[in-house]
Amino acid sequence: MKTVLKLILFPLSLVLSVLIYLLAFMLGIGTWVFNIISTLLVLGAIASFVTNEISLGIIALVLALLCSPIGLPKIGEKLVLLLGRLNGAIKAI
Repeated sequence: MKTVLKLILFPLSLVLSVLIYLLAFMLGIGTWVFNIISTLLVLGAIASFVTNEISLGIIALVLALLCSPIGLPKIGEKLVLLLGRLNGAIKAI
């Protein structure tokens, strides 16, 4: 029975392995792009504070926080790690 289950789950494990590597690659590139966007948003927020546009500066800082490595890229990293754990659990069967 266990051998049959392994044979059924092998294609899923293979697809998950390829998907994890692809998503990790895309996450690396996306994090790099988000870091550039975050830097530009912080510079825009500083310029907004200098020109006395306080509300626009605060909005830019919140968006910069979302684009920073502790925002959206961290969520993506957690999802890739979760897929890796799922793949490990499937391989452990």
